[in-house]
Amino acid sequence: MQPAEAWGHVFEIAVKRGLLACLMHLKLLTADRPEIQPWSTLRTAKLYKSVQRALDYQDAARCELCDGVVRHLLLLGYGIGWTCMREWLNQAPKRPKQLCSLWCPLSLPGENGQDDPSQAFCAAFGIDMRTNGLTQQGGPARSDFTALFSAAKGRHQQLLVLEISLNAPMSAPDFSDERAHVDELGRYARLLDLRGVFSHVRAEVDGLDLALSPKLANHLTAFSGPDKPFLKLCQGASYACRTARLLPRQPQGQSLHAQVLAVTAAGVESLSADLTLGSDDPRAQFMQKLGDAYRRKLRVPDTDAEDHLLSEIRAAFHRLIRGLPKAFRRQLKEMEQVPDPGEPIAWSFEESLTEFHRPTDRFTIDAALKQVPDDPEVAALLGENARSILAPLLRQRETHGLVTLRDLHGSAVEAGLATARPGKLNLLVLEGNPGIGKTTAVQRYLTNRDRDGFLMLYFSPRTLINRDVTDKFARDQDQRATGILTVTTNGNLIVQAPNAFREFCPDRAPHRRVDAAVVVDGMDQAILPENTSIWFIGPEIEARLKERWHARGPRKRGLDERTEELRDNQPPGVLRTLAGAAAALLEANPGARRLVLTASIQSYRRTSTGSTIKSLSRMFRSAANTRPGLNERRRFAERFPSILVMVDEIAGDGAGALFVKDICRWLSEQFIEPFEQSDTPPFCVSLAIADASLGNHKVLNSYLEAAPEAPQKVMVSPSAGQEPFRLSAARVAGLGVDNQALHVMTNSYPASRLDITYRVKLHRIEPEQDDHGREKTLRARIRSQGEGALLGSARTEILEAVHAGADQIIFFAQDKAFLRELKTAVLDKREGDASGLAADNVSVLDSSVPEKERRRLISAEYRDRQRVFLMTSSGARGVSFPRATQIIAMVPRFDVASNLMELAQLIYRGRGHYRDADSGEYRSGDDSPRRLTLLIDDWLPTELDASDRRAWLRRVSDLLTLVMMLRATILTRITGDAGLRRPLSLVPVGPIASDENTASIGEPLGIFLREAKIHLGGAKNEKIKGLLKHAYDQAMRVFKEYRLEGKADPGLATGFRSWTDVASRQNFVAAVIAPGNALLPGIHEDAVLPQHCHCIGPVWLEDWSALHNREHFRFEGAASTGSTEQQLLGQLWVIANSSAVSLHMQHAARDLFQVLQSSLSQRHVTQKELGRTNIWLALPLDWPLGGDSARLSASMRGPKYAEDWHAGLCRVLGGRGQIFPIVPDYENVPFAASISNAAPALFAQTLQRHYFMASNELNLLNTLLLSNADETERQD
Repeated sequence: MQPAEAWGHVFEIAVKRGLLACLMHLKLLTADRPEIQPWSTLRTAKLYKSVQRALDYQDAARCELCDGVVRHLLLLGYGIGWTCMREWLNQAPKRPKQLCSLWCPLSLPGENGQDDPSQAFCAAFGIDMRTNGLTQQGGPARSDFTALFSAAKGRHQQLLVLEISLNAPMSAPDFSDERAHVDELGRYARLLDLRGVFSHVRAEVDGLDLALSPKLANHLTAFSGPDKPFLKLCQGASYACRTARLLPRQPQGQSLHAQVLAVTAAGVESLSADLTLGSDDPRAQFMQKLGDAYRRKLRVPDTDAEDHLLSEIRAAFHRLIRGLPKAFRRQLKEMEQVPDPGEPIAWSFEESLTEFHRPTDRFTIDAALKQVPDDPEVAALLGENARSILAPLLRQRETHGLVTLRDLHGSAVEAGLATARPGKLNLLVLEGNPGIGKTTAVQRYLTNRDRDGFLMLYFSPRTLINRDVTDKFARDQDQRATGILTVTTNGNLIVQAPNAFREFCPDRAPHRRVDAAVVVDGMDQAILPENTSIWFIGPEIEARLKERWHARGPRKRGLDERTEELRDNQPPGVLRTLAGAAAALLEANPGARRLVLTASIQSYRRTSTGSTIKSLSRMFRSAANTRPGLNERRRFAERFPSILVMVDEIAGDGAGALFVKDICRWLSEQFIEPFEQSDTPPFCVSLAIADASLGNHKVLNSYLEAAPEAPQKVMVSPSAGQEPFRLSAARVAGLGVDNQALHVMTNSYPASRLDITYRVKLHRIEPEQDDHGREKTLRARIRSQGEGALLGSARTEILEAVHAGADQIIFFAQDKAFLRELKTAVLDKREGDASGLAADNVSVLDSSVPEKERRRLISAEYRDRQRVFLMTSSGARGVSFPRATQIIAMVPRFDVASNLMELAQLIYRGRGHYRDADSGEYRSGDDSPRRLTLLIDDWLPTELDASDRRAWLRRVSDLLTLVMMLRATILTRITGDAGLRRPLSLVPVGPIASDENTASIGEPLGIFLREAKIHLGGAKNEKIKGLLKHAYDQAMRVFKEYRLEGKADPGLATGFRSWTDVASRQNFVAAVIAPGNALLPGIHEDAVLPQHCHCIGPVWLEDWSALHNREHFRFEGAASTGSTEQQLLGQLWVIANSSAVSLHMQHAARDLFQVLQSSLSQRHVTQKELGRTNIWLALPLDWPLGGDSARLSASMRGPKYAEDWHAGLCRVLGGRGQIFPIVPDYENVPFAASISNAAPALFAQTLQRHYFMASNELNLLNTLLLSNADETERQD
């Protein structure tokens, strides 16, 4: 037996032990069941010996090395198995009450196991003993683990099938050495890095029958090897489907749900389906096809395996090519660039789109009305035929007898608002493309109601957009006040208010306490209250506040002579401030009858009583369910009979869906329910939900239903084909109301033609070592080897666009430092360069640009003179570039669904009107042809290609699938259809989650170091550059001693065990690996994995949200004027007060100054209480070492490889939330922690049953491409 085979066998046994032990602990499995007798009687010592015999190890040194590997695998597998079973049970929609049947065979390394397990399998599941084929390929008696559970009095059955594998190294690592543990963590981190672009993307299918490509069966070998997760999923699919068919017939009303899990050392992948008889679940057919494909999989002799694999890879590759659009296939053939497996790729695909509508397309009124459906449900909702309502509204907008698509959309929005009825929640859903005028239509409707009072609350994820909306309501085109009172605020404005008020109003500051600020506009003679703690300011003071950070840092107090405590200032919340300001203004200005309030969706937070939405009730003095509150609202209705809330870009922030649900509930509680018994309800209440990404009501419903938490995903649903306009009535799911909503949708693009180029490259990355001779991580190698190539490609694209005559170019990338390097590269004058580019016409626009500079850049006068803008998506928010005829975007490989959603918005940045420099006339940019260039790069490590020949195919598959997804996303948004062979819409969306409200003491350090790197790459001022460089180096030295502590409530002290306590971990490890224990350790407390602890590879993840958490920095103390800490304090103070750096940098420097500043000159601690915060901790699986005291003591002296531990553990946390420590310096146990509401383990996402399939090797998104190949063959 080869070592890798032996290690895989041990891992399988260990995972099964974890599964069974978890079931026993939860009392779903009892020790007297015959299926587990072999596990209960066999001692672990026999497993150690059997591995030694199987490997023919006889000398003591090799046996000890072997035992070290077995110990490691026993712990690893046990942790993964227990975690997997526990999380699967937790995710079950109906928690299983009974374990009906169990199949968990046991054989030791070197043994053959049962001769024929068919009889035992039949006995376990009550299957006819005469059943044949149970042990053939794909037969269920060959499964690693199968269990049948029942819940809800047996009416709901759940079938769980697990297939287990370990892609282990051939040699035996020496786990007595710290380096072996670090390398193991590094391998696991590399596996995460090497996953395809879809490894964290889930697919949700609605109303589609998506079968697996019939010919995929011929290529299973090419996509996945024997120990790979996808093939394990195929195996499990076969076992699950066959077991389901063989089970005794289900009684009427009984359901059967199956879930297949592929469990490896790299994590868990899943596939689930409803296998109830007669089920129409599309995943059931998919699972069946996967099982059929596995059973038909050819077996190849080992001598021919390599040649056969290469042949299969070539065949699968050509099949993927056939899935591309016909024009792409033709271009690929013309390029004569069909590579052999393992070769780099450089392809360019082009297509020209003309079959779409523009927002400015003109129609006669009759032609426009023909696009409005004669839908009885729409008529019932509006009160009469939709065409009859829209006709007069269109006539108000006509020019020379013609109206535009934008006019049709705006009229439909106005119709929906005008026909709203009192006493109910009127729902309006706006799903039109960016720039079609969703908010503009609402604004037009409200501003034309001169004599009717209204209250509008507008929320979006972008403060810039909120500010723009406020300006349009407050001022007309000639900047005259409209008489509409507008109020807006945000977190930055509020936190700066106390200090800024003292600076700007020194004469009033001694007599007034200010803790918040709002910006008021729209009424020239508005009375601004002076008797509140809210500072009412105008746009002029707001602009000055954006130039320099005025907020005070966190507060500090001394606890003893060596300890100080840091406490965050707790400013009033955004919504609380907004509501309080509105109440004060309305009292001071009784004549105000039109009020607009704006704030960001990010102001949403969950609280102990619900959410911050409840703070909006502070507009009133009394609760709605009291008599004074009822009378107060009746008086309010006399001034504001119409209440309109608009929540825009709900998918643009993770809290959007949560915000909509809670604002819906709040509107009902405040304005509808109190008057349900009234014959004349005083309020007409409307809720407008808008998003340019969620293109139809099915996608919107699915998105809202997924709250309160969901990962990023791609939603696939049927489309009605290409359609520029649609008006429909449908209910909105997940809001808790049964009202019909009016859905207004448009699909269009602001250009006469759109030429799209997809540049696709696969680069080979060579092994590389750092200055200390250690192997670099893949990310580090990509930075050193790949960034030069990316920079060169980006520069070439921009210069080619300039030479092609582009009026203006906007280039998108998500790396701010890269944009600054690119600006330098673009301006680098080389021989023959006649681009005309210079420092004054090439600009960077992102969140690190100082506010004053940003306002200058986006002003129409300056903006339209620029040749090139280099920007991030955050920098482009709320800004349009009407002269941009070339849009170039680097497609990120991280957070694919979120970034695709962002990209679908970015391509609309080139729109709007501009003033022609020569004639002075306004011209529309919507009538120009545009070119979109998408740069798609991926990386193939050469060592991976050498060890796994399938890696190249998976990379190519991902690249081509990403091309198809990009194309489908763009076409779905522009036309309404994805442009595949079937009528589909494909809509990527970001995750749903509310932000964690607590900041780590190390957060300003992370921001400071990150912003310093960005400014060092782009700062023009050499003095500022030198200052930042010195401050960066000093901060790395001063802030290195970080510690984190967590304490349970006294009543829970015995119930919370953390593996940071080495003694607790030792007891657990001993119970799992001790040779004297039985393989199944029963329910002894030491062998129980704590509920808050997860194992996901060679790492423990602990959930510390139930603990009272505290963190601290340890400082040497500024004993002398020239000390490092004193120098850094001076540097931080200068940076915090410099307008030459961004507000982010000023803010971080000021907070860092406050952390470091101390009255204590000796060595001391500055600590911060985090309380019960969502903290996830990552710890090594089994380091420091267990065993005898000498070995434990040696490994507890502090890790030698702190940076390597830190890099690997941070990678496991996935980059979500605030990750710390920023600078690793460990006393004993290496760790990394994150403050985040999203669990990094991803078990919840993997095991959620409504997703189509969660596999890193091949998933639904890849199979769409293969399915397209089938359609292509039939048509060709």
